[in-house]
Amino acid sequence: MRNIAKVVIIFVSVSLVILTANYTLSSNLDAGIYPINADSIGIPLVETVAASLVFLVFLLTAFVFTTFPLFRKRLLIALGLLLYTLAAFVAGDMAWSWLIPHHYSIAISYGLVATVAVTFAIFVLRNAPLTTHSNGTR
Repeated sequence: MRNIAKVVIIFVSVSLVILTANYTLSSNLDAGIYPINADSIGIPLVETVAASLVFLVFLLTAFVFTTFPLFRKRLLIALGLLLYTLAAFVAGDMAWSWLIPHHYSIAISYGLVATVAVTFAIFVLRNAPLTTHSNGTR
């Protein structure tokens, strides 16, 4: 997969979380699903934007560490894999927290981010020169 396609996938998946949360919460508010004395939907929207920014930083940093030859050192590849894994776990946790009635679409969008992170980590593991041969070459 080309590098530009990976970056586009990262941005689209993270943007989809924000758009889905905004649409779902606004639709639920308009439909009267939330009680009149409930907190503002602004709180979960801000939380979603903050989490999405964290995902963006984690995924893009991991992408840079694991893709470009300048950064292709074992330690940086391991850090990139760690960032992909952290992004997957946090996205999975966020998906789990949104598994409540009328919010399943938000959970699915977080699940998509987790899937992207796991898939990119698998790509790295498949292609990374993490071992050296006995003569010192990779």
